Amino acid sequence: MFTAAQLWPVPSADTTEVAGVALPPGQQVIAREADKPAPVAWISNDILDADTLTDHVRALAAVYPTTGLWPLRAELYRDSLQRPWFDGELGGLDTRTVDAAGILAGRPAPEYTSPADPVPGQSLSSAMLNVTQPGGLLLVPTHRPADVPKVLGWLGGCNYDILGESASAVLRSWEDRFGTTITGIGFDTMSVQFARTPETSDQLRRLAFEVFAFCPDLDEAEPDDLAEFISDEHALGFWWD
Repeated sequence: MFTAAQLWPVPSADTTEVAGVALPPGQQVIAREADKPAPVAWISNDILDADTLTDHVRALAAVYPTTGLWPLRAELYRDSLQRPWFDGELGGLDTRTVDAAGILAGRPAPEYTSPADPVPGQSLSSAMLNVTQPGGLLLVPTHRPADVPKVLGWLGGCNYDILGESASAVLRSWEDRFGTTITGIGFDTMSVQFARTPETSDQLRRLAFEVFAFCPDLDEAEPDDLAEFISDEHALGFWWD
């Protein structure tokens, strides 16, 4: 699991490299919905292609234990980085602490009853991280990747009260049980990679029901199809209306 003991400050607009890794031109992301607007991340000025993003993410993830700046794809909204990144539609650090089990149990997903069992095994390495679509390069100061929504004060799942710490609580649980790592986040979207997935159909279905509880707007998918997709792809994207 990726972790960082210390956090470097959010890079400034004139920063050209982090721990020896070159950065494209960028700027600070200001959380303008916070009581006191403040920088919560750094983002590239331009949209980068998937291969370029993957190269940046892998190089920056390799130095993450030193920098505490987690690299991921800033996902696009209507083919633009404007929302929420340039507009600053973020709440800033969410200081709450909530429990993943309570969050999932309170969702409109009657099929969910209990979490899938943990799967032991290897974690993702920086060289295993993949970005498959264009986007911005985002750097978020956090001790573990799962806390990215918490640090940003992400508001994308507000229709289901999945925002900030609520989203991070679920991601931390998946991070602990399956080595799940957040690889992208946008205005109302998110992407993750799984290092490990359940091996039995029963446990895979239980994980699929967790996913539906976390993101009810995926409810047009069938549990078995979603379970098979997670098992095959070891990756998943979410969106909230």
